[in-house]
Amino acid sequence: MVMNKILNILKGWYYKLFNKEEHLANKRLPICRQCPHKINIALGESCGLCGCVLDAKTRVKDEHCEIDKW
Repeated sequence: MVMNKILNILKGWYYKLFNKEEHLANKRLPICRQCPHKINIALGESCGLCGCVLDAKTRVKDEHCEIDKW
């Protein structure tokens, strides 16, 4: 389980850097941006519950919202 999370984080950053899976981010990011748990950090917008950078996390098909919004 921990290994899957690490792989998803790496995938998310790869997708973000190379602008892949943008269709997923376009559906998920607006939901995250309305969430009260969203916080702004130096790397961009982050989830206050899991700590992931949202523009990376929302691009990974196998990821999910911690409070099941997507």
